[in-house]
Amino acid sequence: MGIAASPWSGHSQGRQWVVSCHFRSTCFRNVAQACSKVDSATKANMTVVMTTVTKTNRGRPRTELRDAIYQAALTLFRERGFARTSVDDVVAAAGVAKGTFFNFFPSKLDVMKAYYAAIDVEVADCRERMDPAAPLAALRAYAAEVEAILLREG
Repeated sequence: MGIAASPWSGHSQGRQWVVSCHFRSTCFRNVAQACSKVDSATKANMTVVMTTVTKTNRGRPRTELRDAIYQAALTLFRERGFARTSVDDVVAAAGVAKGTFFNFFPSKLDVMKAYYAAIDVEVADCRERMDPAAPLAALRAYAAEVEAILLREG
C-alpha cells in the first residue's frame, strides 16, 4: 500500500504524526485503518494533516491545471527550444507535480501535438470564413490570416 508514518515534533500539542501516502487513488480511511496502533488523538491529528494537504493539492480545476502546464511548456519551448526543455522544467514553471503533467500529456511531444492541433483549428476557422462568391478576395484574405497566425506563433 505504500504508507509511511513518521513522528514530527514541534507541534504545540506535542507529537504529531505525518503520514505520506504513495498511491494515486488516495483513500485516507485506509490510512487510519493501517495505523490502528496509534491512539485516537494521534489519528485525529493525522486526519487534520491529511485533509489540509489534500485540499491544497487539489484546489485547482483540471482545466486550469492543463492550461498552466500547456502555457508553461510553450513558453519554455520558445525560450529554450523543445530539445533543451525537460518535463521537470515544465512542471516547475507550471507549479504542478510531475505526475500531474502525465495525467494530461503522455509525453512532452504531446504538448506540441496539442499546440499544432490548436493552430489547425484556427486555420480551419479561417478557411470556413472564405466567401465562395468572391474566390480571389477570399483566398487573399485567407492567406493573410494564415500568415498572421504563423507569424504570431513564430
